[in-house]
Amino acid sequence: MRNVKHILFPVDFSEKCRSVRPFVKSMAQRFGARVTLMHVLQIPTGFYTGLDAPYPIALDLDAMRQSIDQITSNMATNQEQITRSIDRIAARVAASQEQLTRSVDQLAVSQEWLTREITKLEEIEQSIRYRNSDTLPPSPRPASASAPKPVTRPASTSALAPKPVPRPAATPTVP
Repeated sequence: MRNVKHILFPVDFSEKCRSVRPFVKSMAQRFGARVTLMHVLQIPTGFYTGLDAPYPIALDLDAMRQSIDQITSNMATNQEQITRSIDRIAARVAASQEQLTRSVDQLAVSQEWLTREITKLEEIEQSIRYRNSDTLPPSPRPASASAPKPVTRPASTSALAPKPVPRPAATPTVP
């Protein structure tokens, strides 16, 4: 058998054509051939307006004008609807942006409040540690200064500090 390099497969989308497809595929694989599908349409004579047309083509200009007018009217209506939709969306976006700005402002206020509260809690914690220790509280310092070293209280003030209360030893209970 000859060496087949190219298979031209006419296609009309019928059941017969579909049933031949596996055979064409098998042949192409067997010979390593390229397959070209071809589908032919017959153009009605009235569509061809070349100079060599065998007869003149009649056009319904009134129907074409009506169709163009209808399309133009639909386009104007659609453009108005699109413009209204864009305006509604822009209003929603502006309202959302205002709400977002208010929320961000509220968060900033909340952050400031939390910062003040944390500072108060740190001062309370520092005061509690001072009361429970034998060191003097650190003096207020600028943020750039290095951390202070604890200073031991003089003996006269340590006598005023509360002494820890001893807890009684746990006594085992007998059942």
